[in-house]
Amino acid sequence: QRAEAAEHDLQSVRQRAEAAEQEAQSKQQRLEEAEHELQSAKQRAEAAEQERHSVQQRAQAAEQELESMEQRAEAAEQVLQSVQQRLEEAELELQSAQQHAEAAEQEVQSMQKRLEEA
Repeated sequence: QRAEAAEHDLQSVRQRAEAAEQEAQSKQQRLEEAEHELQSAKQRAEAAEQERHSVQQRAQAAEQELESMEQRAEAAEQVLQSVQQRLEEAELELQSAQQHAEAAEQEVQSMQKRLEEA
């Protein structure tokens, strides 16, 4: 009878050991799945960080391009103002030259009249 009881206890211990082993395997499997998910999440985070860095670089490049275009626009505006100023100066010189020419023409006509009168 004691042998039967011992056999029964042994069987019960074996069953509990098997159940514990299955539980351990199940937990191990869940742990491996969680590690795999963690690795996948890390990879996605790295990819997102690389994308963010790439977008930041493109934004900086666009900002530099914008600054360069603004500088070129300012330089072109300065050139335009300079050309307009030279144009105005040339127009003033032309007016002055025309006035000199008219005065000289009047002087010539005046001399011709005096010559004709003389």
